[in-house]
Amino acid sequence: MAGGKETPRQKMINLMYLIFIAMLALNMSKEVLAAFGIMNEKLEASNEKMVDSNENYLASLETKASEDAEKYAELYANAQRIKEMSSDYYNYLDGLKTEMMAGTEDPKDYAVMDKSDYLDGLFFQGDNLAEGGKEFMKRMNDYRTQVAAIVPAGIKSSVEARFETGDQNGKVEKRDGSTQDWINYNYEGFPQVASLAKLTALQADVKSTEESALKAMLEGELSSQVSLKNFATDLIGSKSAYYSGEKYDGKIIISKT
Repeated sequence: MAGGKETPRQKMINLMYLIFIAMLALNMSKEVLAAFGIMNEKLEASNEKMVDSNENYLASLETKASEDAEKYAELYANAQRIKEMSSDYYNYLDGLKTEMMAGTEDPKDYAVMDKSDYLDGLFFQGDNLAEGGKEFMKRMNDYRTQVAAIVPAGIKSSVEARFETGDQNGKVEKRDGSTQDWINYNYEGFPQVASLAKLTALQADVKSTEESALKAMLEGELSSQVSLKNFATDLIGSKSAYYSGEKYDGKIIISKT
């Protein structure tokens, strides 16, 4: 992933993406469908664990803002906006998953989740996007651009990469060299359980984005405060001139700029 060192959690998600792509190249046997389901469970469990961690980062920023508004008030305000946008997008994706699974008798019987009817009907209308598909793309693009606009510069590129939707025309290149709309390439005709795992993976990206933004805001300002660039030194002697070999008895004063 572009933009900074990857966390162990992000490395895990990236590895799961690679496994996901490899599975798509296989025939959709019951074993492969079950593997998608297990992947989805692991991602959902990981997402749940992120909740407390992100809340702690936000609470720390709130405390810092109350103690030093000049340095932290704007950061905390941006953190709240990121939290709000992340929650809104995450809940939208959660709603899609709930609706997609509504007619499923056993939510863990992954071997029978081989149909693509729900998202195909929601996202696509012939060769065009249905209203549901347009909303899906708008939500993703809005989240990417709005969050990237206020996160620390060091992680902006990683936010854009996580939620990229193809080239400037929304196209991706296929293995045969032809191009296809990003949403068709990623969601049209896929088994229900594969789409479920993809939506959960998007939620994982939301949680990772929220974490990296809040962490960078908090740790970035703390690092800035202790940086040697923010201190000035003055050398003060007891007199203005000294003879050669005479002992110097001055003092150094360090002040924060």
